[in-house]
Amino acid sequence: MTDLYGMKLECDYWATGIGSYYSPALFGNQWRPDLTFEEAKTILEQVFRVLFYYDKKAGHKMQLAKISSAGTEYLDPYEVTGEWNFRHNSEKTNEFWRGLRVRY
Repeated sequence: MTDLYGMKLECDYWATGIGSYYSPALFGNQWRPDLTFEEAKTILEQVFRVLFYYDKKAGHKMQLAKISSAGTEYLDPYEVTGEWNFRHNSEKTNEFWRGLRVRY
């Protein structure tokens, strides 16, 4: 990856946005050089599920692409399911916590 300032970064996996805060722990514990596509897909689904739990108003569909020297293959979008049968998660929304946030 190269950022807008021209700094070149090389690593085995990369995440952007809010995923850059949550995915390093999941990837760091499970990544290895010989991952199969299905194993990598499982890790990505775990990261996506954590992000979905973080903001339950977000979408629950994801789409993957395989990128290789032969080209790019886009897979069909699919739903990542989560377990919402926890009463606390289903009744409390982000609006509930808004008034309890610390203001500086």
